[in-house]
Amino acid sequence: NGLENPKTGYSTEASNFGDLAMTDESAALINIFFGKQQCEKNAWGKPERMPQNVAVLGAGLMGAGIATVSLEKFPKVVLKDISDTALSSGINAEWPLRPGIVNVSFLAK
Repeated sequence: NGLENPKTGYSTEASNFGDLAMTDESAALINIFFGKQQCEKNAWGKPERMPQNVAVLGAGLMGAGIATVSLEKFPKVVLKDISDTALSSGINAEWPLRPGIVNVSFLAK
């Protein structure tokens, strides 16, 4: 038992950790970690000024969700779709989740 004999516990833990580190799952998780780290790097540096407006093309589930999340960081978010019906669906699905901060106006084609 590792609690009664810490030296045995540490030895068992080191052995099991070594076995675990050599699995395909471990290699995949390491690749995910390094890929995520690489994606977070910005090769162009910090922007001179932050954007004030965001436009999202497509008011489907993903587009409406992106527009909704963007409302928290940007003062103006434009959601555009090819049809008024799709645009209405996107607005009705996501934007009521942020009451009081949305001013909806439809853009002409």
